Amino acid sequence: MKATLTLFLVGVFLSSIGFSFYYRIGLGVDASAYDRIGWNLARGFGYIENEAYRASPLHDDAIIRVGPGYEFFIAGLYSVFGHHREVVWIFHALLRVCTALFIALTVTALFGENRFAEKFGFIAALLFALNPDLLTINGMLLAETLLIAILSVCLYASVRVLRDASMHNVFIAGFFWALATLVRPTMILPTLVIGIMCAWKGRFRSMLLFFSLPILFVGGWSLRNSLLYHQPLFTTTAGSFALWVGNNPDATGGYDKPEYIQQERDAHHSVELSKISTKKYFEFVTQNPYQFIKLQMRKTAMYFSLIRPSGFWLHLKEKPVDRVISLVLSELYTVPLMIIGVAGLYLYVRRRAHYAWFLCALAIVQPLVVIPTYVETRYRYPAYLFLSLFAAYFLVERLGKRERIFAVMVSSLFFLSMTAIDLSYSWGLVLERLHFLKII
Repeated sequence: MKATLTLFLVGVFLSSIGFSFYYRIGLGVDASAYDRIGWNLARGFGYIENEAYRASPLHDDAIIRVGPGYEFFIAGLYSVFGHHREVVWIFHALLRVCTALFIALTVTALFGENRFAEKFGFIAALLFALNPDLLTINGMLLAETLLIAILSVCLYASVRVLRDASMHNVFIAGFFWALATLVRPTMILPTLVIGIMCAWKGRFRSMLLFFSLPILFVGGWSLRNSLLYHQPLFTTTAGSFALWVGNNPDATGGYDKPEYIQQERDAHHSVELSKISTKKYFEFVTQNPYQFIKLQMRKTAMYFSLIRPSGFWLHLKEKPVDRVISLVLSELYTVPLMIIGVAGLYLYVRRRAHYAWFLCALAIVQPLVVIPTYVETRYRYPAYLFLSLFAAYFLVERLGKRERIFAVMVSSLFFLSMTAIDLSYSWGLVLERLHFLKII
């Protein structure tokens, strides 16, 4: 099995490299911002997006970008290898290999005494590696690849802590959860899950050590920004702006900014915009509570909808055949993964398998950190890590035929209900995309 796993990981690396260098995907809005910030950091200009503001970072918009973990990651690569996107693609491929490996290691840590553990781990890693959406995002300068890789290490380290809460294991888990939070501040919520588990088991020393690292890393960056911008800031201003974009009278659930929000975005510095965004968000919640609740339901349906695969990538705009293939592959992969993954989660918890409620809590947290803001398809990619694990459990573990059928029926009913709700809101968008693909 070790030889098979090694060959598999080599295949994961080569497929990632091949895809990235074949399509050579250009820089979109977010990717371009990350690239500029990383290159400015590498040249010693500081954490700024626009080189013109190197002497006056207060006027720069880097603070509105989610980070700073990914920006520092590519800055490190640029510092050593120069300003070459190809280097990032290579390291993204290595991160994808690491993710597949740590998925397998996590399963082994969970089921080491089970004779199916190695097979279980290999299937989980394979399900992750076959994901066409994650292969595509791997060729872009976006934070998801780094986040998912760190999250896989966090999951493995956390399972190790639950098995043996030594100071060494707790320190490693706290370190990687701190890194994950720097890449995506929303990871603070699953970090709390680990701390709660330590406290529930009476391991208060472990809890204090675990939390000390995220507090040191994230707190240090927040303190730096708070002092620089002369007001309290939690890592960046991206969170408050995302809350306003996703929660306003004209919100549709996705990243669809009304014109008046864009005007505010253009007219104000990001820190001023953060204050305005926070005020507008709470005004909407208090003045339109019924609409706010309906909007959260709509975003929940969007997150779990089966008609929202990836595939409409901008780099395939001039390649309609590739775009259709990408869309079809995404749908053919995503639908079974989500249905079987949730069915596996249901059976995993029902059978009270190893650390069932802990893994269930981490999986549930993934949509909870996305839905309050706005829902984009790529924001559910971290959940694929858990879905791969639970789908492998469903496929490998000895389960009764009736159990499997019932779990799939329950899972399918849930996803079909979410899809129907999403379709009722988004029928016009579906027709527009079908027309674009010349299907109608």
